[in-house]
Amino acid sequence: MRLPMLACLFLAAAACTQAPGARLPPDGNLVRPALVETLPPDSIRWSQRRRLSWSDFRGAPQIGAYPSAVTSYVLLYTSTCDAKVFTSRVDAAFVPRQSWVKTSVVLLGPASRRALQHEQTHFDLAEIDARRIRRALASLATPCEMTSDERNAVVARFMQEDEEIQERYDRESGHGIDAERQGDWESTVARQLAALARYRN
Repeated sequence: MRLPMLACLFLAAAACTQAPGARLPPDGNLVRPALVETLPPDSIRWSQRRRLSWSDFRGAPQIGAYPSAVTSYVLLYTSTCDAKVFTSRVDAAFVPRQSWVKTSVVLLGPASRRALQHEQTHFDLAEIDARRIRRALASLATPCEMTSDERNAVVARFMQEDEEIQERYDRESGHGIDAERQGDWESTVARQLAALARYRN
């Protein structure tokens, strides 16, 4: 039996690269999950070889906003059961049209490169969660005997954790301003990506 394809999109706008003393709103500027069928146009799937550049941030900057750059990404999940054979796909993808950076940040020289690395690490964290979802789905003993709601609940748990991790990353790194803590996070993220290498697409 072929069950209908299921798609779930988690959209997050990580408000980053802000000036010292700026504060995040209570919700961390994150958008809640929504159901979709395809990735947004011009999305950039995560790749070890393809790192972000400021030219990827194509959205219009919010001049009066507290952050100087915003990274938007999606976690897309689809699954099917065909003759009790379960297949799924999970992608982390950057959304250029909803990501933006102020010109003043791009012109900062070395500080601009550090700010871009902070944004890249947000995207890398999204890929870690995509890999964790792939691992969790691969470990399901009989996924086609589960309802779609039950499988979605597995994915939803990681979506919630992704939101919490992204907020903690910004908080602990001071949105990239604390160079030492930023470096700690980058090292941790690199180790986690390596540990989950078998679950990359």
